[in-house]
Amino acid sequence: MEMLPGVGAPLLVARAAALADRDLARAAALLTRGLAEHAPEEFDGLLDLGAVLPALCARIARAKRRDERGDALAGIVRALADGLVPGGLVGDGLVGDGLVGDGRAGDGPASDGPAGEGGDPAGSTLRTLAHCAVALGDHGTADALWRRVLRVVPDAAQEYGAYLCHRGVVAHAAGEAAEALDLLGAAAQLLPPDHPVHGHLVFLERDDRMDVLLAALFPGFAAEFERRGRYHELEVSAELYPALWHALERDEAAAVLRELATLLDINAADAAHAADTGNSGDGGNSGDGGDGGDSGDGGDSGDGGNSVEVDDAEVDSADAGRHNPLALPHTLAVLHREVALAAIAREGAPGPELVPATALWSLLLAHPGFWARAGIDDAEAAAELRRDLIGELLELHRVHGARALDVGRAADMATHLRCLTAVREGPDATRALLADGPLAAAVPGAVDPKLFAWAAQRAGRLLDDWAADLVRTATERVDDPDAVGRLPVGVERDYEAGIEILDAAVRQGFAPVTVLCTAVEWHNKWQYGLYSISDWDAVAEVIERATRFVDLLAEQCTENRPHLKENQVLGFHYLERGLLAGRGEESVRLLERAKAWDPGNHEVDKFLDQRRMDQVFDPVREYTADRRYDDALAALDRIRDTDANHKTYVKLRANALYGKGKRELSDRDFDVAEECLREVLDLAPEITDDPTLVQDTNQALSTLLNNRAVVLIKAADNAPDGDTESLLGLVAARALLREALDRHPANQTAADNLTGTEERITRFL
Repeated sequence: MEMLPGVGAPLLVARAAALADRDLARAAALLTRGLAEHAPEEFDGLLDLGAVLPALCARIARAKRRDERGDALAGIVRALADGLVPGGLVGDGLVGDGLVGDGRAGDGPASDGPAGEGGDPAGSTLRTLAHCAVALGDHGTADALWRRVLRVVPDAAQEYGAYLCHRGVVAHAAGEAAEALDLLGAAAQLLPPDHPVHGHLVFLERDDRMDVLLAALFPGFAAEFERRGRYHELEVSAELYPALWHALERDEAAAVLRELATLLDINAADAAHAADTGNSGDGGNSGDGGDGGDSGDGGDSGDGGNSVEVDDAEVDSADAGRHNPLALPHTLAVLHREVALAAIAREGAPGPELVPATALWSLLLAHPGFWARAGIDDAEAAAELRRDLIGELLELHRVHGARALDVGRAADMATHLRCLTAVREGPDATRALLADGPLAAAVPGAVDPKLFAWAAQRAGRLLDDWAADLVRTATERVDDPDAVGRLPVGVERDYEAGIEILDAAVRQGFAPVTVLCTAVEWHNKWQYGLYSISDWDAVAEVIERATRFVDLLAEQCTENRPHLKENQVLGFHYLERGLLAGRGEESVRLLERAKAWDPGNHEVDKFLDQRRMDQVFDPVREYTADRRYDDALAALDRIRDTDANHKTYVKLRANALYGKGKRELSDRDFDVAEECLREVLDLAPEITDDPTLVQDTNQALSTLLNNRAVVLIKAADNAPDGDTESLLGLVAARALLREALDRHPANQTAADNLTGTEERITRFL
């Protein structure tokens, strides 16, 4: 800007006038500088400030850039305004002193002049200054000036309102939604009820509320949604439910979600009532809503005219009240799917929105009312849509669940697994996926199981494919040639390596039947190989390691289905555990479990009968082990000897009789001892699994017979010479000793006693 220090106002004006014809820009700059450096009264009679100042400001506005000239002019405008307004301009808010809701003059002082502009030169000047401030973009000064103008020129309200509309449109275009809403709200107070800004303000308020709602549902995504009017059903439903609308106004996320849940509860109750009364409720707008258009066009940079373009779309609340109850959940389903897909595109992995998107669409597309609302009565077209949309969502769970499992993100994997499992199980389980959030009652009414069947089947196949892929990977480790070559003889595959892969998945929560069945089967084969090389400690360890997989598998299976592989592997596991558990109650319990899981395995019946029989005879064995032979024999007397248990019965009786005979022999009760031992020999032919029983019994009986013979021999030795009775005793002793030697030829004592007895008989004769 040209500098002319010390030059008075008259000379400045003359200099500017001389330049005006050949260099208007320099003339304007010179005047601007002069006005900034001199008091306005110095130009009295020299310049028409009412004409010059607006022209200078207009040049700045047309240049569309703010520099020191604009700053200087803004200072001039404020200085002139301060001279006209006692106490200076106050504040820069939008709703200032004396302005009330209808945009008319308020209760402020009216001493500035008559009510009309024509009767108050100060009012006209303030108005001109306000236009200048607008042109310079000094909105704080412009607002303050317009409020003062309205005190003396109430008819200027629409002009000020149009200016605020323009600013609101500019703010909206710049993404400043809150500022735009405030500006248009202030404009609405100034403009008549039929002005389009009122309708547009409704849309902006809805936009603001929907931004709050979307931010509560999808934190971090609200700014990315395409607006406006796309979520018409959501907007209308929220507006019709005051508690939700007020929560949105307060921008309280927790309250918003709580009231949304209540709204969906009400929607579900209305749907149930409509179903009971036979009213389908298909009366309202079934689409995405009206076309909201842009938020407005800034138009000319000036403040004249109408600078806001507003949509013609209007909301009929009465129609909204009759909307189809599936319209709102449909909108929510669309939103959740869009956000889920956007998250995958942006992050490479889905966020939490994928589960409710899957649940909502699976339920909606199986709801007869959805197809009635959509106007689709072509069954094949409906089936194709179900296949495409639900198949896409379920496949995402399958793919990203497997990826999460591979990298150890157990929580993410569990989320995808839970969703696929729920859809496979049916509508009730799928609805339960929404139970913990605001969408619990989102899909009202009954879902048709037949329409849901494809989704359930598809989820089941994807789970099977997922499990099969994991088993295939584990099998490659099991059959690794290098690892197999290092295994002990008898173990043909590296089951341990494959089990480790399956176990890692199971520990993260991925435990479908296929995976668990394979894990149990590999444990069975592993321990069977160790059994073949008699590594009993290793067998017991492998069986113990299998129990965790067995318990998880049993939870998902049903007994008495021997045609299923999972039942067969469970039965084999319990059979092996039962055989290793001894002969007691635990063995019987495990074998009974084996039979329950796989009743077709007849080997189990054989072992179970044996263990049950063993259990009956266990008291006999315990008595015999404790040398309580009389109790053992008494217990046997209480057991019925049948064809099924005869072999065990005979063996246990022989054992008890043998023990008792030996004991009585030691106690020299020869009659009882002989009776017991001879009965043992009577039973011995039926006992084929005790090769020493006869030999041991004959040896004991030989000792007993020798002892009997000794008694007779001693009696003969003490008898008088020629006593015939003693001779008969010696003859009886000789017979006993001969039998003793027959039964146990190695009994040297009996042999010596036999020789002595025969000598005694010879002397007697």
